[in-house]
Amino acid sequence: DMGMVTTDILADGIAMHGRVAVYDIFFDTGQSCVKEASMEALGIIADFMNQHPSSGYMVVGHTNNVGGYDMNLRLSEDRARAVVEILINRFGIDEGQLRPVGVGPVSALSANTSEAGRAKNRRVEIVAE
Repeated sequence: DMGMVTTDILADGIAMHGRVAVYDIFFDTGQSCVKEASMEALGIIADFMNQHPSSGYMVVGHTNNVGGYDMNLRLSEDRARAVVEILINRFGIDEGQLRPVGVGPVSALSANTSEAGRAKNRRVEIVAE
């Protein structure tokens, strides 16, 4: 599902699968600066994390396979770090609760042969530690 994240979706996904894919965190192509349109989703993620202050989470950046592997790996790491920095600095999440991780294109959910598939692969996941 690529709809807006909610605290219920986060709670259910973490409980059932240990992770939740978030598609409403936005970046310009090839960039790691989080767009302002992402702040609603990040606020919801922060609310969830504040409800579970003793839990740790990895913020995992994913990319599609457009461009080189090394570039995508670096981009996914930079995006994960950018999300973590906003959660800490703007929403007050304890930095000890978060760990940024980038995996580039290695964990695709869909084939990268269409724009719809590539869009599904571009995501941030919140993963329970």
